[in-house]
Amino acid sequence: MLDWAATAARFLVFSATFVLFGSSAFFSYGLAPQDSSAPSRSRNWPRLLVLVAAASALLASVLWLMSEAATLSGDAAEAMNASAVWSVVADTHFGQVGAFRCVLLLLILLAVATLKFHGQRMWAVHSLLSAVVVGSLAWTGHGNIDSGVPGWVHLGSDLLHLLMAGLWIGALLPLCVLVLRMLRRSAATSEYELAFGLSRFSSVGVPLVAVLLLSGVVNSWFLIGPAAWPSVLTTLYGRLLLAKVGLFVLMLALAAINRLRLTPRLQHAASAAQSDIAVWHALRATLMTETTLAMFVLGLVAMIGTLEPPIATI
Repeated sequence: MLDWAATAARFLVFSATFVLFGSSAFFSYGLAPQDSSAPSRSRNWPRLLVLVAAASALLASVLWLMSEAATLSGDAAEAMNASAVWSVVADTHFGQVGAFRCVLLLLILLAVATLKFHGQRMWAVHSLLSAVVVGSLAWTGHGNIDSGVPGWVHLGSDLLHLLMAGLWIGALLPLCVLVLRMLRRSAATSEYELAFGLSRFSSVGVPLVAVLLLSGVVNSWFLIGPAAWPSVLTTLYGRLLLAKVGLFVLMLALAAINRLRLTPRLQHAASAAQSDIAVWHALRATLMTETTLAMFVLGLVAMIGTLEPPIATI
């Protein structure tokens, strides 16, 4: 049975932390050098996006702890009981990791809100801190159920899977913002910024997808196991996993279209100082569709995380 409160909380945490990490990383490598003559407010949007993501991740993490208190007690009202929530934090591994995540997110939120940013180095530092937030999810997931050497292999694979997924999904929102800014402003500068961002993102895309696929196979081996593969077609866990794989394939197809067809066209238009309106609209459609699919993938991940893996039933 699905625990819908826990599923909703997991979805919000995964979505917000992935955007926080992936966007910060994208800003460290994918933002084009800013024209010194451009108004400084034109580059305020990355900071605002990360502020919203950090605040959302913090709120979602608190809600997740509250939903866990309700789940453990069997009483939904306990989610509002400070003593019950504190018991989760003090007495459970899940609560201790969750509390650590909340503290780190609070520090990130305060840093982004108060410190002045100075380009790629600051974003790189911020992305490293955000990577720790994403990595903490591995210590409360299925990757933490094994012990010994297999346990470390599974945990490491789960950690890599989360980080690669965060890099991909988290970069989609800034790219959507860039294409919408380009369509609104119809300026050569905006076209160059999007072409630059897509080019940089494409350069990390192949190794990112390779690690994502490999770590996904390793995780499936640990969670399903050779003896339980037939259950993929007969259990809710297996059907949700197949749906996740199907959506991932669709995302991969859209990413390939962007990389192999649309990005080269945009780069050519930007270098020739010629606008290609058709490719602008095509990019808007593919990027927004890819982002929507990514949210559905995270929804499925949130559901799968509340279910027992097939290996546990053998």
